[in-house]
Amino acid sequence: MDNANFGKLISILRNRKGITQRKLADELGVTTSAVSKWENGKNMPDAAMSTKLCTCFNITLDELFNPAETIERLQNGTLEATPKTPETTISEADPEPEPIQKKWYQKKILIPLLGILIILGVVIALIIINKDSDEVQNCSLYSVRTCIDKDRNAPVYEMAYLYSGAFDYYSETPFVQTICKCWLSDPNAPQDIDTLKISFYNDEAAVAEWQEPFSSIYFYRED
Repeated sequence: MDNANFGKLISILRNRKGITQRKLADELGVTTSAVSKWENGKNMPDAAMSTKLCTCFNITLDELFNPAETIERLQNGTLEATPKTPETTISEADPEPEPIQKKWYQKKILIPLLGILIILGVVIALIIINKDSDEVQNCSLYSVRTCIDKDRNAPVYEMAYLYSGAFDYYSETPFVQTICKCWLSDPNAPQDIDTLKISFYNDEAAVAEWQEPFSSIYFYRED
């Protein structure tokens, strides 16, 4: 087959269709360079691509592979190829699926929301860690004694704790209740004394002298 006439036929059909080499290459799924080589007679399409060319230009394989005769028929008007502005093309009839993209609002909301959740998680973790460390580091048992409580004028078993933080009874309730349970189950605690006094000090000199505590809590044995 005459490569020059084949290339000339491709060029004539393309121009009659009113498309550029790039547009034809896009429809066929090849490079612009491949189309250029066909039209310059430097290369020939394979069998599968030849079928696509026939579909694109609305001609038969016999007409494609007899380029000189087909060119003559086109020039004298005895062959009707694809009109200049077709209603459909190969790319339009069988379009490639477009890649799925996230909607703009999904991108704008998802990333900030993820950042907020991470920050909240870190803050909550730090609060828990600090709370646990405060309970261990800020409060320690300093001394115990049996005495007559001047406020109740009755014997009490007093436990003095040195507390370096700001005392909050409600937040320390579990800790205080634990002390009470230990007192109730301690066989070494005086069993004839029914009152436990937990005294909190924030000054070591004051607790050493059993001076007035900044806070005291009382518990009683049940009958």
